Amino acid sequence: MRIGKKLNERKSDEPYDERLEWEQDGQYFHYLTKWMHALNRTTEVTGDFRYNRWALELAKTAQAKFTYTLPDTQEKRMYGKMSIDLSYPLVPSMGQHDALDGYITYLQLEATSVNDPEVSYKFHLDTEIAEMLRMYQNINLATNDPLGIGGLLSDACKIMQLIISGNMTHLSDMLLELLYVAKEGLDTFILTDTLRYPSQYRLAFRELGLSIGLKAIEKMQMLIRVFHKQGAFRIAACKF
Repeated sequence: MRIGKKLNERKSDEPYDERLEWEQDGQYFHYLTKWMHALNRTTEVTGDFRYNRWALELAKTAQAKFTYTLPDTQEKRMYGKMSIDLSYPLVPSMGQHDALDGYITYLQLEATSVNDPEVSYKFHLDTEIAEMLRMYQNINLATNDPLGIGGLLSDACKIMQLIISGNMTHLSDMLLELLYVAKEGLDTFILTDTLRYPSQYRLAFRELGLSIGLKAIEKMQMLIRVFHKQGAFRIAACKF
């Protein structure tokens, strides 16, 4: 798997160029979590647990390759981008929401796997989930980037589904935090007025990410209405 950029990935002995790196191939962690999510959804739709097992295996591999331990504090950190074969880092700094994305995705995979009679203990993600949670707790989620805001809203929707279907009520505070941070980001983004810029000054994939997040708001509102009527779900959600 690779991100499909036009230029070949930077070799391990080549100097890092931040501008050029955007055009070069490699792997992003948050692309791999999208694959994990897709595989997990395939299991949910088809009932075939092998796709969830593939997602768990991918999660194990990605966690092992993208994370590293700081020698002075023994804390875990993540690389932002890796080579195609995951043998060396291309971007040393951690993606802003990668730990959050990984934490939520891993919870989804685990919630599905509990119904798999053949899943092996070696695929359980207890250690990976704990590592992601610790990293998430040390990052600033605030962003006015449309793609980042869309990601926060999409993650909030996933958390809401986990709370409802998986009875993970301990995630309620995280859900509210994501909603409030996304609301602040939306308020700031609107003030930039970038949606009025000519197309050559805008990035379509970033705005598409925001549009997906906005659709997630509609889904969350629907879930709140349905489950509130059933008395199964109560939460003080933000008003967008």
